[in-house]
Formats: sequence, C-alpha cells, structure tokens
Amino acid sequence: PEALAATEQFLSKANDRLAKTKAEASRLAAEEAQLAKELKSTFSAAELKKRQLELAKSEAELAKNSFSWKKERAKLAHRTKVLQRAKAKASELAARMKDPGKELLVLETTLGGALTLPVSMEARDKSFATPTKVRVMGSTAADKIKEITIDPKKKKEGDLAINLAEAKFSAGEFHLVCLARGKGKYKLYDELEKNATEKKAKEVSELLAAVKKEADEAKKKADAGKKDLAAKETELKKSVAALANLEKEKLKLATDLKKGEEVLSKAREALKKEESGESADEVKVQSLRKAVGEAEMKAMALREKGGLFSKDKLEPAKAAVDRLAKSVEDFGRQFARAEAGQAELAGRVKSLEEKKKKTDARLKVVKDDFAKPKDTNLAHFDLPFVLRVKKAPFVFEELPVLELKPGEAYLLPVQVDRDDDFEDPITLKLILPKELKGVTLQSQNIEKSECLGEIKLTSKAEATEGKHTCTLEASFRYKNQNLKLSRSFDLTVLPSPKKPS
Repeated sequence: PEALAATEQFLSKANDRLAKTKAEASRLAAEEAQLAKELKSTFSAAELKKRQLELAKSEAELAKNSFSWKKERAKLAHRTKVLQRAKAKASELAARMKDPGKELLVLETTLGGALTLPVSMEARDKSFATPTKVRVMGSTAADKIKEITIDPKKKKEGDLAINLAEAKFSAGEFHLVCLARGKGKYKLYDELEKNATEKKAKEVSELLAAVKKEADEAKKKADAGKKDLAAKETELKKSVAALANLEKEKLKLATDLKKGEEVLSKAREALKKEESGESADEVKVQSLRKAVGEAEMKAMALREKGGLFSKDKLEPAKAAVDRLAKSVEDFGRQFARAEAGQAELAGRVKSLEEKKKKTDARLKVVKDDFAKPKDTNLAHFDLPFVLRVKKAPFVFEELPVLELKPGEAYLLPVQVDRDDDFEDPITLKLILPKELKGVTLQSQNIEKSECLGEIKLTSKAEATEGKHTCTLEASFRYKNQNLKLSRSFDLTVLPSPKKPS
C-alpha cells in the first residue's frame, strides 16, 4: 500500500509536468504558425531556426514525458495486481490453515526457476521415528529432484529443493506427490488394539461368570420347583384317594338308605293291607305300625347321616382336591418357566464359553505380536501438490485492436504483468509476415523493473492491404537462461483512400 501511494503521488506530479509541457508545446506551435506568416517581415532566418529548435525540443520532451507517464500508469496497474494477488494468497493460506486437506497445494514457478517445498513429518508410532528419505514422485522430471532425509527424533521439518534447471519440467501443470521411505518395528496390533482386546476378553469372562451364576441359581430354583410340584402332586393323589374312599362311603350310605326306604315301603304296604282287611288283627296292626315307625326313623337317620357326610366330609374333600389340582397346575407352569429359563441360560453359557475360547485365542495372538514386533520397510505416499510451470516470469497484457491507415504511424503499447522476482529488461520484437510490405517498425523495449514498452509502426502509402497475423516476441534473461516468449495477434492494414477523379 505504501508503494502504491508513492506511485500515485509520482503519477500526479507526472500529470502536472505533462500538462505544463503540453501547454508549452501548444504555445510554441501557435508561435510557429504566427512566425510562418510573419517570417519575411519580422524575424531573421537565425531567429526562426532557433524557434524551430525550441519547438522540436518541446515536442521531444512532450513525447518523453508522455511515455514516462504511461510507464508509471502501467507500473501502478502492475503493483495493484501484485497487491491483489498477495491478498488472494493470504486468504488462500488462511483457508488452508483452517482446513489443510481442503484443496491441493499449488506451487508456481517459471521454466528454469527454483522453489522449495516445506515438508513436516511426525511419527505417530515411536517405533517408526527413524531417519526417513523423502522424494517427489509423479513425473519423469521429478526423478531429478534430490531427495532429503528427515530424522523425526532430531528435526521434524525439511525442504525439498525443486530446481527446474536440473529437473527439466516443461511448461504446464504436474500433479505430484511425496514418497516417504523408512524402516521401523511393525506391530500388526498397536497398544490400543491390545488394550481393547484385553478389555473385551475380560468382559466376556466376567459375563460368562455372571451367566453361570445366574444359571446355577435358576437350576436351584427349578429343582426346588420340581420338588414342590412333586410334593403337591403326591398330596393331590392322596386327596383324590381319600375322596374316592369318601365317595365309596357315600355310596354305601346311599345303598343303606335305599334299603331302608325299601323296608319302609314294604312295611307301609303291609300296614295298609292289614288295615284295609275286613278282619284286621289289632295286635298285628300295632306291630306293623311300630315297624313302619322304626323304618321311618331309620330312613330319616340315614338321610341325615348322608347329608351330614356330604356337607362335612365329601364336599370339603372335593374342594380340597380342586384346590390342590389348581395348585399343581400353577406349580407346573412355574416349573415349566423355570425349566425354560434354565435351558436358555444353559444355552447362553455354552455360547459364551465358545466366545471366550475365541477371545482368549485372539488375545494370545495380539499379545504375542505386540511383544515381538517385526522389522518392516515403510513406503508412504502423502502431501499431494500441483507444480505449475510457466513459460516466462511475466505475461502479456491484452493488446489493443491494431488497424493501420496507409501513410500513418501507430504506437503499439506492450504491457506485461511481471512476477515478483523478475525485474530484468525485456527486448521486444515484432515479426511481420513475409507478404506484408510497406510497414516499418521501431521498438521501445521494456526497461528494468518497468512494465510498459512501445513499438512504432509506420505504414507507407503502398502498404499491403488486408488482415495479417503477426508475432510479438519478447526476449529476456531469467535464472542465467536466455528465454523467449511470443504471442500472435492480428494487424489490419486499411485500404488507401481513393483519389478524386
């Protein structure tokens, strides 16, 4: 920014000088016109010659100041671009610092140029913290880039020197990558893997022990349930047997009651028959009545006994059998669940025992490998980048459309955008096609640190008309090399105006 401000101040002064010079040239031109009219009467030949010399000097000064002014404007434009590129580069570097892997690193240089690629290396595994050779791969020319050795124990950084005077890269873009080669003790399983395997084996062992304990408790519970079920089933069998005996007693009471009722019925029939006879025997009638009364008493006693038997013994026995049957059913379901749970736990125990065998076997493999690492050669590709090689340490700015009228001259401004490290002068040459005749050239080369040159084209009246392809060639020296950069452009020679008939 300070350089831009200084250049702008210089341009302001140059504009002032240019304006003054133009005013002076205009004044002298007016005087020349006036002198031409009054030549014979007013001034001598010597005075006229003096005034003409002053005018020529002013015109030369005007041309010089005008070109200087143009050069300063070109330099200001170039410095503005340099500042913009610097800002863009700073933004790019800031973005790369935030996210290093977001975009490829781009290194830019010119044919024959040189640059360095900083390399930083960190051994994540201490067993590989050994001297490591680093080189660039990806192109035949990259084989000429000297490899470096980085020892992480001493210094983690190094610089790969990319010298295009040795590594003959052509102009263009090359996608390259770094190859690091070293030696170390290789472990198939690191400490984290070993610890994780130990932890997993321990978890499996602890889980197996817990499930075994749970299975043992489930077995005890199932055995107790089985024992309780057997006891209930035995009790039920006894109750069923007792109920059967009571049913027999009930049947016997019913049989006795039936017999008693039959006796009562017969006694009643005999009494009725005797009482209905014409010559009833009172003694016999009384005897029969007594027998009927006794039979009724006996039948009533048997009915009462049967009712009490059912109420006090048979029905409670049936209820007890029903309760025991339900209890046996409940105990059976509980035992079935306990047995199923025990079977499931037994299956889990078996599965965990198999898993424990596998985890123990893997733990042995991991521990053995960790205890005895192997010597290994390491080849690791990393740090991909783009090498951009330019033909020259500058580029031509856009050339204006060039049209020449016969008999006139034209100044072709040639402006370049220089790289920061290139300040040498540039020699300009305009190569015209062979078929183009009648055009002469005069070059104003680009001086050291400047960005603008000029080529004066003068077209004669007989210049070849039409559109012609010309070549602008710039010769320069860079990094002890003589180089050239050229570009083509079109030159149009307009037709001569027709003479009036």
